[in-house]
Amino acid sequence: MNLTTGLRKAIAFDTDANAEALVCGDARLDNRTFVDRVARLASALVEFGMGDGDRVAMLAANGQHYIEYYFGVLWGGGVIDLRYADFTSTEVDIHACSIMGGQTILLPPEVNVEIDGHGVMGGFDHEVAGQGTPGAPTVRIRGFSLWGGVGVRRKNRKTQR
Repeated sequence: MNLTTGLRKAIAFDTDANAEALVCGDARLDNRTFVDRVARLASALVEFGMGDGDRVAMLAANGQHYIEYYFGVLWGGGVIDLRYADFTSTEVDIHACSIMGGQTILLPPEVNVEIDGHGVMGGFDHEVAGQGTPGAPTVRIRGFSLWGGVGVRRKNRKTQR
């Protein structure tokens, strides 16, 4: 179970299927539509070869499609790789939750990292918390893990050939 579990439950119990799941500018998606779009994207990513733990990157403006992509990658078992993200804000909040599953968040070395997460019979990585380059964005990662794990890693960008 990970961040996408809430989406799956919203549809399974049908009581929240018509509740708003995403409001982004003029776009408004209910749970059923949002889950359908995320599930189809995850299926397509897996069909194209994405496997558990694969890193996936995307170039897109902040908006509806970026959010759908983020959830689709996690739903399909991929890893969120923020090493090449163009941070347009000085602060970024990530809420990570893993239950009987895992997720990995890759960050570039220069960002400042604050972690406030707890693992219960599981793990929530705190090793990378700390200062990056002065003036760089701050990424705050919060959440919990139950019988699972949230891994956070600083990793250099690959050199271009």
